Amino acid sequence: MAQKDSARFELTGFADIYVSAMPRAKGSHTAMPYVYSYNRVNELALNMVLLHGAWQADKRTTLNIGLMSGTYASANLANEPALFRFLYEANIVYALSIPKRLSLQAGVFPSHIGMESAIGIQNQTLTRSLQADNSPYYESGLKLTHALRSNKGELAVLLLNGWQQMARLDGQIRPAIGHQLLFRPNDHWTINSSSFLGHVDRDTLGRARYFHNAWLQYHANTHWSFSGGFDLGNQRLGAPQFGGRWWSTLQVTAQYKMNNRLRCCARWERANDVHQTLFTFANQEARRVHGYSLNVDYSISDFLQWRTEIRCLNEELIRPYWFATTSLLCYIKKSYP
Repeated sequence: MAQKDSARFELTGFADIYVSAMPRAKGSHTAMPYVYSYNRVNELALNMVLLHGAWQADKRTTLNIGLMSGTYASANLANEPALFRFLYEANIVYALSIPKRLSLQAGVFPSHIGMESAIGIQNQTLTRSLQADNSPYYESGLKLTHALRSNKGELAVLLLNGWQQMARLDGQIRPAIGHQLLFRPNDHWTINSSSFLGHVDRDTLGRARYFHNAWLQYHANTHWSFSGGFDLGNQRLGAPQFGGRWWSTLQVTAQYKMNNRLRCCARWERANDVHQTLFTFANQEARRVHGYSLNVDYSISDFLQWRTEIRCLNEELIRPYWFATTSLLCYIKKSYP
């Protein structure tokens, strides 16, 4: 009876419909290959529709299942088996020790890397940054988490199937590993460090990837908030080679909240990838891309939000790409009982 009384179910629904105009599309309806979210241009599209359920059976056990569709799912899960391409999340969380705040999560779950979510209404900007679009949105495996006291953050270690993949590839024997340290020293600051180490192909090819992500957020007051993120990655070229190829990304954002309904956010970002190891630029001779954006958000109601953004992405040696994106987002969460 004690377990039955503590049972709880939480249902979340999310939908994100958008139009993105890119004058330089020249008849194409797809943005550059390193843009995954909001990647359809000059047409009305559905970025994501999500139905998510979280069932807390008792004080220790929680089951999370999320199903999704849309252009985000089509682009980000294109390499997954067809059966999994609609899966946002499917995992079990078990509290190993409630007094010690220790829990184990197993299955498919959101990535421990980055400060942006696939659920757009949770982010400061409308479109995802270069940093977010080109690092994992999800991962599968095991995550052991220790929650710090007084809601100061958490420390996690992970054993993963790979770099944004739900199942290991043929010939991929060794699991990947990772860590996350999230720390909130006070109500103003949030600081995060995350890493990934593992192969991105068959082990015999020696394509080990080393990756670190760091970000921080600062909430100055009820109106102003700032954030910044930095990635550094290295990709080995094969078993006989040790130098590898490096890439990095950087982003800075500033958000101003005018009132409970209206806010705006500016972003500057940059990605350096000399050998196009992670990024596939439109210009094959390009080594880097930088961009900036400005978005204005208006909350129509507690469940409905209208967001508009102007964005520019500038690769080397070619003219900048300009985007104008407007989106209508609906987010509903209900708890039972």
